[in-house]
Amino acid sequence: MRHCAILSFLVFLVARVACAQWIDERAGESDRPHPRHDRSIRTLAIPPPEDPLWPFPNINVIHSVPFYTPDQTEPSIAINPLDSLNIIIGANDDRSDTTLYAYATTDGGMSWSNLSLPPEKSFTVYATDPSVMFDRGGNPLFGTGHYRDNNQCSDVACYRSTDKGETWGRAGTPYSNTDFGNDTTTDKYYFAVDGSTSSPFKDRIYAVWVEYASTPGARIVCSFSDDDGYHWSKRIYLSDLGYFTAPVPATAPDGTLIVTFENYKFGQESILCVHSTDGGMSFTAPQVISRYSNLGAIEPIGDQNGYQILKNDLMVNSFPSIAIDGSGRHSGRTYVTWCGIDAGNRARVFMSTSNDGGKQWSTPRPVDCDSSELVSDKFFPWVAVDPITGDVGIAYNDSRLDPNNVLTDLFMSFSTDGGDSFTSHRISSMSCDPRQGQDIRSAGNLDFRFFGDYLGIAGRAGNWYPTWTDARVPGDLDVYTAAVQPFAPMPVANLIATDTTVNGVTTTLLKWDYKPETTFGFPLPDNYYFSITRDSVLVQTIPANGRTVTVYDTGSSGGHKFGVTVISGSMRSRTAWSDTRKGGVGRGTSFPQRSVLLVRSNQNGGAGCTLLLHGGETAKVSLSIYDEFGRVVAMPLSDEPVSSEQEVQIPLGSAGVRFYVLREESPGNVARVTVGKFIVESR
Repeated sequence: MRHCAILSFLVFLVARVACAQWIDERAGESDRPHPRHDRSIRTLAIPPPEDPLWPFPNINVIHSVPFYTPDQTEPSIAINPLDSLNIIIGANDDRSDTTLYAYATTDGGMSWSNLSLPPEKSFTVYATDPSVMFDRGGNPLFGTGHYRDNNQCSDVACYRSTDKGETWGRAGTPYSNTDFGNDTTTDKYYFAVDGSTSSPFKDRIYAVWVEYASTPGARIVCSFSDDDGYHWSKRIYLSDLGYFTAPVPATAPDGTLIVTFENYKFGQESILCVHSTDGGMSFTAPQVISRYSNLGAIEPIGDQNGYQILKNDLMVNSFPSIAIDGSGRHSGRTYVTWCGIDAGNRARVFMSTSNDGGKQWSTPRPVDCDSSELVSDKFFPWVAVDPITGDVGIAYNDSRLDPNNVLTDLFMSFSTDGGDSFTSHRISSMSCDPRQGQDIRSAGNLDFRFFGDYLGIAGRAGNWYPTWTDARVPGDLDVYTAAVQPFAPMPVANLIATDTTVNGVTTTLLKWDYKPETTFGFPLPDNYYFSITRDSVLVQTIPANGRTVTVYDTGSSGGHKFGVTVISGSMRSRTAWSDTRKGGVGRGTSFPQRSVLLVRSNQNGGAGCTLLLHGGETAKVSLSIYDEFGRVVAMPLSDEPVSSEQEVQIPLGSAGVRFYVLREESPGNVARVTVGKFIVESR
């Protein structure tokens, strides 16, 4: 049965009339100290609504808990090769220190389950570093690692699901150490599956990680499995002892395995790689892809294992990521990305490519398309290749929009020509301060804020899903994703619907502006058209017709909600709305701040929930409820004064986040708009 959970007592915002529509929305020598969480209760500030026509619906996949704001960091994402509506995200989730969480959707991101991995019974553990992927059979896999604080025991773990991520079980253990004094501890785990049908090692799973010896130094390690992750090979070392970290593996169509990682030793900072042509049995010696310059000052000063610090107290890194083209378009082309400082002392996202299995690499170049001279931070890039189209996507954090270089957004660079050229667009619909999390880490005598070490991105058949940690709600780091279609049409602009009469017949005049281009700025084909709905019912379609379009709906009796959607091939824009119904909300700003909206479950097994409006006076009320994509779930409307307390019944549907827009009008025609969210959970 499903039920509603109260998110919190709301901090209300007085919004513009434009808000009337919501969005279509170290252990030993280890490279990270253990987290220390700030568990103090914080007031949750409900952010103002984003632009309702933002072309990339932002989706919060986290089911929050009232009055407790656990952080989620380091998301990894994968799309099912047999069912593109099935997407898995894994992340560190402070709802549990001992296991990680998987978030799964089977409807393309409209609703998300939140499931912790099975708890470990052998010893109390701290879990970290998620890595998710799918095998060729459409079964998701989840790689991670655990360690115990008191004696540094650690292991590398693989989990598997056979029901699209709804339940998980422990598969096998690539490595386990039960006696730190005689062996090593581990960190920075990442996994990959060889999904190529032409590979002699198809279906082989690779796990790579950092292994810290009992004497100072670290090595990069690999193990592989040929039985769905249940049994694993002995450890294979990819490097000697050194200052190495952050390995990421990828496989080419011919079965070549390439692993990229970082050397962070002072004066030797570089992005490295090794490759194997025998399925991970042996590897070439590490070679330098590129040197890099640190993004920020190293703290503690003089500490070889220090951290790059931005914005005075934010931990970042220059870890690389890797992806290989398996589409056949640029078959086997390998892309490696990382962030560093260029010759002009500006943070950039760099990329280098290889066309020969990692033997030779192109000269690194920036791919963030940022020509501004303003100082901005860029960090945590992740690269992916669409296995169907061969297009390349790179997601990264970027503060280029804030002249004070504090607020950060998620950007995506996109290439359709094998990385020869890129276009870059902001994906996040709101900026955030990445220092808002509760995860505080100590280095020397200083404390720093932790925003994770990486993010993720996946794409398939022209549909892209970056995933990132977002702090748009102050004090709470949540995992977001976005539905990104670079070839989808942009929505229409300045839509106005006006009831009028023509020759004595009630008519609605619709007018809008349109520039025919896609969300990433590509020109639209000439055969695009406009789809017009009246109260969600299709009334007509209009072929491409210039940049300013005027339409008369003579079938309208007056007082309707109109939507205009641009359609180009199989791609649709977000829908622009205009409402001519009576009882609209005025523009006043002095309406008393007096309403509280609560959510409760219906009793006796009811398939819905109740919204309770408590107020100090009567008012006209309209309440709209939307899902995570901004689609209307319920729209109870009232144009007449209602009592100071009202109950509204709404259906629940699937689990996930719901947003509401509450519009109130006092008898004096003074208006107020309140926005917020609540959670529909499964039980």
